[in-house]
Amino acid sequence: MFQFEEEADKSSVALGVPWFFSNCHIVIKEWLPHLSWEQVELGKSCIWVQVHGLQLELMNEDNATAIGNSIGGLLETDISVDRILNPQSFF
Repeated sequence: MFQFEEEADKSSVALGVPWFFSNCHIVIKEWLPHLSWEQVELGKSCIWVQVHGLQLELMNEDNATAIGNSIGGLLETDISVDRILNPQSFF
């Protein structure tokens, strides 16, 4: 459990997710005063996933969705045809 004296510090930590310590993912949730520790949902956390080595024809929204759903769920994808076809234009 972490406690913060300043609201700004707490907000900064909450907005900075995901957090890792010693290569371990740390799930950070605000603890509401009326909940016991058993009632706090710590089973899921949002992380950004990059998949490398896919063939060009497999880089599409359907496959991104399938990959995301296979690892626990998907919030959104970032598939850009311009980025895939012209990756040097982003450097």
